[in-house]
Amino acid sequence: MVAGVVTFTPKYVSSQFRTTASEASFLVGLVTVPAATVGTLLGGFLVKRLQLDIRGIAKFCFVVTSLTVMASLTFLITCGDVTFAGVNTDYSNRYARKQTRFCF
Repeated sequence: MVAGVVTFTPKYVSSQFRTTASEASFLVGLVTVPAATVGTLLGGFLVKRLQLDIRGIAKFCFVVTSLTVMASLTFLITCGDVTFAGVNTDYSNRYARKQTRFCF
């Protein structure tokens, strides 16, 4: 799962935040390398602290992976395009009442 995130997240960051590919890769690396280090150390600490056997470690990995998959689904949340007069809508509606649009 991490290999997929590390592979495709720079492209996502590049397209969403209009950065170059090298900037996006640098930012993703800046986040993922320390996170992987902390995750590995924390996982080892919890296994030792909770004195987990092989079954306990497998259950622990399943629970953490399930939570990670659910959290990853937040990438599917999107907002509608903002209307800009002259860009994606015409000027004929400039005196119309302002409408509030919510993201969800």
